[in-house]
Amino acid sequence: MSASGMIRRRHLAALAFAALAVVTTAPAALAAPVEIVRVWTDYRLGKDYIRLAEIISGRQFTGGSTEHRTQPDSGDGYFFTVRVDRASDYRLQTYTLRLHVIAPDTVGPQTFEFPIPSSKKRGIRLELGITGADWPYEARQQPLAWKIEVVDSSGAVVAEQKSFLWEKPPAAK
Repeated sequence: MSASGMIRRRHLAALAFAALAVVTTAPAALAAPVEIVRVWTDYRLGKDYIRLAEIISGRQFTGGSTEHRTQPDSGDGYFFTVRVDRASDYRLQTYTLRLHVIAPDTVGPQTFEFPIPSSKKRGIRLELGITGADWPYEARQQPLAWKIEVVDSSGAVVAEQKSFLWEKPPAAK
């Protein structure tokens, strides 16, 4: 192999190493302040998830999650369990979770807002219930589509997750 071939190989190796360094450090530099890690959905009857500790003490036990209901006096409804992770610089900031839901017999979405409390913890689990008169459907009925947005104090959407039916696919060209 000639000397110029060796130099080209060294330059290519150095370039590849530099590109690898940029790719591996880019996610840390571009990390989102908030990430919606997972969303679970299900219909619940209030009587089905009362814990023994609640019966004995008379106080609600959430098991480490933050629970919000659209109708606080009713436990029956459609629930979204949302796990949110926050980067360390953003843990003590307050966010709002905006839930858009298209119910079985409606055309447009209903929108509900819930506060995400500030906390020193990275992750937080939220139990969001559309309850009472806000969800007058049977247990087997599910929303047609939903979208969850995390909004910061300035009103900007910093994280989003949606069901696959939320938007139409792009038109074929």
